[in-house]
Amino acid sequence: MKLSLLALSCILIVMSGCSRIIKGDGKVEERSVPVEEYEELSIACPTGKIYYNQSEETSTLLVTTDLNIYDMLNIYVSGKTLVIKLKDTYKDKFIWPSEFTIHASSPKMKEIDLAGKAEVNLNGLFTAEKLDISVAGSGKINLNDSVLVDRLSTSIAGSSSIKGKALNVGTLHSEVAGSGRYELGGTAQKVSIEIAGKGTIKAYDLKARNVSCEVAGFGIFQVYASQSLNLEAAGLAKLSYKGNPSLSTEGIVMTRKAD
Repeated sequence: MKLSLLALSCILIVMSGCSRIIKGDGKVEERSVPVEEYEELSIACPTGKIYYNQSEETSTLLVTTDLNIYDMLNIYVSGKTLVIKLKDTYKDKFIWPSEFTIHASSPKMKEIDLAGKAEVNLNGLFTAEKLDISVAGSGKINLNDSVLVDRLSTSIAGSSSIKGKALNVGTLHSEVAGSGRYELGGTAQKVSIEIAGKGTIKAYDLKARNVSCEVAGFGIFQVYASQSLNLEAAGLAKLSYKGNPSLSTEGIVMTRKAD
């Protein structure tokens, strides 16, 4: 009897999981979605790839996916924010589309907010006075081309990653809460990094003048600094650096000069 009840329980669990999976119907179409002007992106998608380009033209949005998946999306502009997410009815479902691709463009972009497992790609030359980027979950944000920004702020929550190998920024502030990862390159005047949890910073190729790091937990830092480098650790930090900065560390820090 106990074995029968156990088997029945397992079957019910499997059936419950399957009922939460929604597959694409295979009828993939590209749709041009009329949108108002927007300066911010808020994306909460469990999957898919999003490509953003800065353009002098009016804001545009193209969505390519299965027809049944498209009907599950809630797309609208609130204020200056373009919101792309699942309708409340489907937010607890596992979406398995045949394809899920979004192409977006606008003259200005001030903030990109990603939640879920999707991937955002910022393509082409991007210029702005200020840009805020945040990603939560296990998503990816790739800054694939030149980014010219006076103030760049980035935030990772969960096991997400942010890559940007051609940055040209005045000040960069980056945070990790969880087990996030950064891969950065380019130039910067001032860089500040904060890790709460476990984070990895690979930034040998980011030629910065002044770098300041803080970690509560465990952090791996690979950075370049030409003038000053400071690291405060409440936990354990592994610091490997290039350049010839004045160095200051506090806490348990394993330090190595890489060049």
